Amino acid sequence: MIDFSNCQQLASTYGGSELKKRIKYKNELYMLKFPDPSRAKKIQQSYINNQFSEYIGCHIFESVGIPVQKTLLGIFKDKDKNQKICVACRDFKNDEIELSEFSKLPNSITSITSSISHNKVNTDLKNIYAIIQEAIPENKQNEVIRGFWDMFVVDCLIGNNDRHLDNWGVSSDFSFAPIYGCGSSFYPLVSIEGARDYLSDPSLLKGCAINIHSVYSFNGQKIQYSKIGELDIPELKQALKRVGPRIDLEKIKNIIYDTPYLAQELKDLYYKSLEIRYNTYLKKEIDKSLGKDTRSKTQIRKAERALRHQKTFSKNEGQNR
Repeated sequence: MIDFSNCQQLASTYGGSELKKRIKYKNELYMLKFPDPSRAKKIQQSYINNQFSEYIGCHIFESVGIPVQKTLLGIFKDKDKNQKICVACRDFKNDEIELSEFSKLPNSITSITSSISHNKVNTDLKNIYAIIQEAIPENKQNEVIRGFWDMFVVDCLIGNNDRHLDNWGVSSDFSFAPIYGCGSSFYPLVSIEGARDYLSDPSLLKGCAINIHSVYSFNGQKIQYSKIGELDIPELKQALKRVGPRIDLEKIKNIIYDTPYLAQELKDLYYKSLEIRYNTYLKKEIDKSLGKDTRSKTQIRKAERALRHQKTFSKNEGQNR
């Protein structure tokens, strides 16, 4: 485990609810993210695991070939020698990427006839598309839409319920920025004891895995990840076709189980819940996007029996004429 305690600290300009520090590590800029103090205070719990969520979520994005910030797990000791586990996120400035969060883009729209909402919590897809059309140059719009839906598919897999408009963005040339902000994936508020409860009850585990909503709305309704098959959105279907074949559960399992300092119970919860999401609904939608037969084995056997029966009936009818 890397000890970031003695790294050079720089003035931080980072936003968000988590405690963050800006450091230099191996001559590169990194943002250190610590367990979220505001959420811990509200719920009177000290087991916030958003640093693990950030680390694992980003590595899963990387495993499917989507550009993402580099993350490292480590420790940091404060002046009282209290040790905290943190995640170091490599700063985009190392690659001369100037990030503009999507929530900031409406500020650049000067049209008096614009119908978009400047409320950064408005995550209705109609508003997202309107911002892209009005704030992004035409030659970059398809790239941003494509990047958004690729991100959405992986968020569905990792159970990210808070990909709000500060948690993704574009670079200064309006290219889709590398992924960051995965700290709300994989149940960061669940304790070891809570994980044991889920793991000991299959129905509870399945409910925990499946009953997750996206932060985005479609036709006035919050999108439930388990019902993405009901969404008539061509760009989503194209993203499933692009990203789906690159999802490797064995790679993802290794990412989760090789994560240092993470309790075994949490590793089990994270992987088993992801596996349920994938096998229960995500794989089916990926297969549909690829034109594969998505019927169950039982349905296929019934259809084959019905076809054989129909052929026999037709043959007998022909002989009787």
